[in-house]
Amino acid sequence: MNVIGPRGSISLLNLPEPILERILKLLSPQELVGMSEVCTCLRDNCRSDSLWEVHIKQKWGGVIGDVAFKEWQWHITAVKEKELNQLNKEINQKGSLGPFNGTWPMLYL
Repeated sequence: MNVIGPRGSISLLNLPEPILERILKLLSPQELVGMSEVCTCLRDNCRSDSLWEVHIKQKWGGVIGDVAFKEWQWHITAVKEKELNQLNKEINQKGSLGPFNGTWPMLYL
């Protein structure tokens, strides 16, 4: 895999996934947020639970116990499932023809 760009520069996005993840693990929460604003690919990588779990445990580990941490994990899972269900609902309402759903028969006539 070639990670060197056309001008001889190395692109962060061309690095293998384990190396990119290792680099992101070294960033502070503020740096992760900043990195997530660069592009959609990095946004998705920077939102990884495994990256944020370390920061949450470091900052709040002494204050919250295992029960509270498990509650937080449950909450995150519930939010993700709700977002996925909402997305599926929107897709199903539009139908397989997307925005042409209501007008498609008229176009045929």
